Amino acid sequence: MPGAVADLMGVSTGGFCAAKLPLQYPKVFRAGVALDPDPLTGDPQVLADPRPRERNSPMWLVEHKTLVRPAGGHNFRTWIGMYPDALGWLSTELAPPGA
Repeated sequence: MPGAVADLMGVSTGGFCAAKLPLQYPKVFRAGVALDPDPLTGDPQVLADPRPRERNSPMWLVEHKTLVRPAGGHNFRTWIGMYPDALGWLSTELAPPGA
């Protein structure tokens, strides 16, 4: 694949994926915006073994630019308030149409 072809933005579990996938597959996903993601260090109630939980963690994969805004709660009011910052940041990571 010659270059990244997709960008992601997600909330909750989708936010975890939006944080993880561009780090794990940068040739496919150019950028991601995680709005109130599931725990980025992994959830021990979902995956008890710490070794694969660490290797699956976006925090472990982090070597790229990220936007972190740890405020608010797990609700739409918080997420909607994050949209301007998230979309503004994402727009700096994207090539213009037709580029």
